[in-house]
Amino acid sequence: METGTVAELVGQALAAARVAVETDDWDEYGTLLWRAAADGEASLPLGLELIGSDDPIERETGCDLLGHTSDQNEVVRAETATTLVALAERETEGRVLWSLARAIERTYDRRAVPVLVALAGHPDAEVRQQVASSFAGVITGLPDGPDIHALITLTHDEDPEVRNWATFTLGFQAEVDSPAIRAALWERTADENADTREEGIHGLARRHDPRAVPLMA
Repeated sequence: METGTVAELVGQALAAARVAVETDDWDEYGTLLWRAAADGEASLPLGLELIGSDDPIERETGCDLLGHTSDQNEVVRAETATTLVALAERETEGRVLWSLARAIERTYDRRAVPVLVALAGHPDAEVRQQVASSFAGVITGLPDGPDIHALITLTHDEDPEVRNWATFTLGFQAEVDSPAIRAALWERTADENADTREEGIHGLARRHDPRAVPLMA
């Protein structure tokens, strides 16, 4: 794919993003960016340029483009992670941080963990929900790691969807076990949210915890 074609796709995605902010229909935007990101050599510099913009929609698009590019092109992941870690230190817009949290997962780089840990305390529940989901791609594998501590905290979040995603990531995506993890999952089996209860039960069952047996029945 030629650079001009990639630039055109990104330009079309930006136009679609400005419409989607009003309509909340992001399908065309996502499809255009995914196509552009297939050519990592051409899409990486465009993403880097966009995240330096004063326009939050352009920074959001830049994060999304970098995430798609990393997902499809392993060779750019280290540079993308370095760039997104730096952006996280200065970014304040919630919608950009949401995209950053999603994008940095796709670098599969452990440097993402402290970024996500910091964002786990963000006041916007949608950002916290994305953080809970994004830990899945960068799990440290340590049962007492900072990612696990953050996920356990998020299982107590006031927002039910944040609790649901945190419990799913902790219970299913994190292939680690500890008394603290089991205690967090057990607590969620009494959650008022049905999906969260189910994830707590499944997480315990995956660890062969006998307390899950009557709950599964």
